[in-house]
Amino acid sequence: MSDSKRSPNSQMSKKMLLVDLVAEHFSVVENNRTDAVTMKQKNAKWVKISEEFNSQTTFRYRTAENVKAQWESLKKSTKKESSAERQSLIQTGGGPAKPKLEDNPLSYFSLAKSWL
Repeated sequence: MSDSKRSPNSQMSKKMLLVDLVAEHFSVVENNRTDAVTMKQKNAKWVKISEEFNSQTTFRYRTAENVKAQWESLKKSTKKESSAERQSLIQTGGGPAKPKLEDNPLSYFSLAKSWL
């Protein structure tokens, strides 16, 4: 058994808050550079995001690592949804069309497009 404790699942409102907070610092947080100066800036922004997140929520304290992990999880899930959407477009067969990913307010891709 692992010594790490699992955090409770996040609610949709908390996920939306996280997306909004990351959007404010998107250019730094999603910067692809990994040099020492950039990593220091990224870590500082994650601490700031976690402080803002904790000040606006009362449920449980989240560290910068927890908030960053939640963001990474959101990115993974939206990428998975996007992949499934692309696969459904090239499949043969009938049936109703699936909703587009851009309709999802938590979509990482819609957030990224707005910043590019």
